[in-house]
Amino acid sequence: MESLESLESLEMEAIVRGRRPPAQRWLTGLLAAACVLLTVGGLIVVTVPSAPATLGELLHGTPTPTATIALGGNLVFYVHSAPWGQLTIDGTPMSLPAALSESFLGRGRHMLDYHADPFPALHCRISTPAAASDTCPLDATFADPRGQPMGARRAVDLGATLERLPAEPRAALFASIKRMVEYTSPATTVRAGEHYSGIHGDGITLELATQPLRARIMVRLQTDGASQSSSGDPRSDCLSICLPPPSSSSETDAPSTTLEVWAHIKEGYHYTTLDGKVVLDYAPLRQIQQSAWRPDEIVSVRVGWDGAWLVSSAEPAENRPQNLPCLVGQSDFNGGGGSTVPPLVSAPPLERYAASLIASVPRSGWEVTGIRSAPNPTDGCLVVVRGGGAGISPQGPPVLFLERFGVLLAVGEDAHQVRLDFPIASINEAAEAYTIAAEGPLP
Repeated sequence: MESLESLESLEMEAIVRGRRPPAQRWLTGLLAAACVLLTVGGLIVVTVPSAPATLGELLHGTPTPTATIALGGNLVFYVHSAPWGQLTIDGTPMSLPAALSESFLGRGRHMLDYHADPFPALHCRISTPAAASDTCPLDATFADPRGQPMGARRAVDLGATLERLPAEPRAALFASIKRMVEYTSPATTVRAGEHYSGIHGDGITLELATQPLRARIMVRLQTDGASQSSSGDPRSDCLSICLPPPSSSSETDAPSTTLEVWAHIKEGYHYTTLDGKVVLDYAPLRQIQQSAWRPDEIVSVRVGWDGAWLVSSAEPAENRPQNLPCLVGQSDFNGGGGSTVPPLVSAPPLERYAASLIASVPRSGWEVTGIRSAPNPTDGCLVVVRGGGAGISPQGPPVLFLERFGVLLAVGEDAHQVRLDFPIASINEAAEAYTIAAEGPLP
């Protein structure tokens, strides 16, 4: 009997246990599953050496390694900018350096915006280190101004170039520069028997007029066009107006609100017969020359923008076209001639006319003490020379030379004795020199 009661009691306990609450049954199952996972995990650790890393990858994904920034990969040049432009990176205004130098660009992806009316705006993406998804245009031809290898450094092309200007503002700029650089002097007469500088082939000749001619000093901006060459000679590569190469630009000395632009001009004496037939379209400004002559020159102008183009000369006032006879005359006396082709447009202005007065050597103690232009510069420029000993100021009576129609003439026998290499002025040419001299005390 007792055995039967015990059996019934055990059956009743089993029934009660089978009716446990759901929460208890869930907890019991969870504990059982954890035991199974621990057992399997232990087996994996024993049999698979890389199991901890593999398990982490399964739970959290594959970690992305931090990209290495190559040397210079966080340094950026900003090229082809206009001084009035505004640059922002990630919405923060940035200052463009006045001279060519690198700027730091922090790690990560950045949005760049550049606005310089009337040039097209730029909106692009750039990253440090560089990424395939970057959209900012780079100038692959840019070279470090100090001659150092670029390495991982980049040059972002901001796009303020003349070629990218829309047609209307480009035409307006050309017209503004044309008004600035072009010049035509009043006409004067070359009398029969007077000297003038001519040209044969590409060489300069000394001519005597066989009939009266009409003469003007003429400077003309060349028509627009695109050049496919890169010869290093701006007179060939810059067919009309262009931006100078960064290494040739004098940005450090220029106002910060203007852009330097080169203008390709032709300049010289223009000769016609009295009835208007062209004898020489562009004749040399001087007679003495060491190399083949071309009427082409490059002049520099400054360009700004305030809703319209603002154009001004980048050269001193004494280098204006109406002063050409005087510039050439004193240079010829001191330097004895030379090429009119400048080695660099940014060189001192008188180098455009063969020799800087600073570098010139006085001839046998004779020095130029002053110059005086005729009221019409085409009539010529009087060059006044006086003698002096070494280390003392020039003294003695003035000796006169006349720069006229590209030829430096000795006015009288005393001038010819000072410079035997210059032609003697004719009666009419000497009369022109004395007329200029009579306008006031001689320097």
